[in-house]
Amino acid sequence: MLMHALFALAENELESIATLFTTYFVDMIGYMEEEWNNLVTYIKTGEIPDWDGTDHVREYVQVAFIHLVKTIFY
Repeated sequence: MLMHALFALAENELESIATLFTTYFVDMIGYMEEEWNNLVTYIKTGEIPDWDGTDHVREYVQVAFIHLVKTIFY
């Protein structure tokens, strides 16, 4: 869920977030509040954190995230 929040925060043209259940969205906002400083740091540095369950996709997600962050800062 935090990976989705990280990409959503980094996307400067994000217009909406759709979820099937409202509780999912409320939980995501709660996680974002708890991790706010870390999320901002990850966006500034362009680094994907080493979260549990992301090992198998981390290298691919990192490439996409760097591209997204470059569109913000460059």
